[in-house]
Amino acid sequence: RASRAANRASLVAVAESAEEASAAAEEAALAAAREEEKKEEQKRKEDLEAAHVEDADSPTAPVQPPIAPVSPPTEAAARKESAQAAPAEVQEVRRVCNASRAATKAQLMQQRPAREKAWKKQEALEDAFILQYTDCAFSTGEEHLKQIWENIQSVMDTNVDLQEHLAEQSSAMRELKREHAKILEEWKGVDVKVAKTRKQQAEAEARYREVREQRLADERALRDKEAALRERLVVLNKDKARMEEQRRDEERQLQQYEELKASLGRQLMHLRLRRAEFLDIPVSVAGMSQRSELGAPSEAASAVAIRPPAGPRGGARPV
Repeated sequence: RASRAANRASLVAVAESAEEASAAAEEAALAAAREEEKKEEQKRKEDLEAAHVEDADSPTAPVQPPIAPVSPPTEAAARKESAQAAPAEVQEVRRVCNASRAATKAQLMQQRPAREKAWKKQEALEDAFILQYTDCAFSTGEEHLKQIWENIQSVMDTNVDLQEHLAEQSSAMRELKREHAKILEEWKGVDVKVAKTRKQQAEAEARYREVREQRLADERALRDKEAALRERLVVLNKDKARMEEQRRDEERQLQQYEELKASLGRQLMHLRLRRAEFLDIPVSVAGMSQRSELGAPSEAASAVAIRPPAGPRGGARPV
């Protein structure tokens, strides 16, 4: 019934909208006709005024009586005149509106049996659906009480099932709450551990930075010391090479002194032998004197020896 009323209301609204559209079209056509009439009236007035001016200018023009002012027509008279003097376009618009209105009405009349049939089917379905829950309206008092008792029993059974289900849910909820509280406690402990670990990590990072800075400083100091030691080693190597060269020069000089000493000793021996020959000294005496002279050659050698240059000898090294 509600759908039937809704369909009827929709059809009425469609018909009203069609009528309003046709009325609006008629009003628009009438307005256009009135505008057209006003334009024609204005044009006629302008033509009459122009003709009157030309006649007044001409000397032989007859005197025309003044034109009496025309009072504006009423709305009904204007509508009647516009309807009587409506142009072909307005007539065409009216014809189209009437034709569309007739077509809409015919279409509605054709659709009405189908709508009635659909409404009957819908009403039968609604009645069958509603009668399932309205048996008590057509039953006796005992049947109604029996139905009420059955409903009560079903409600009680449902309540028992719901209570059992709620008890299970309550126990499960309590268990979940205990687990939640336990997890919260564990989480708090984890938070404390994390905070402690973060603090230890910050301290370790600070110590690491200090140790790293100290290590870098030690490495820089060691590099500087190594560079200084390398420079010192280069200087010492140069001094060692110079002293080795000096030692070799001294050894060569000593060897030259020894050779000079030996040659001087031989020359001294030869000169003494010559002296003995010139002085006719016996050979034994000459030999003794020769031996005595040869036994102490150090004095002559020391007298003839050349003093070596001053400098470090042996394993002495400058510091």
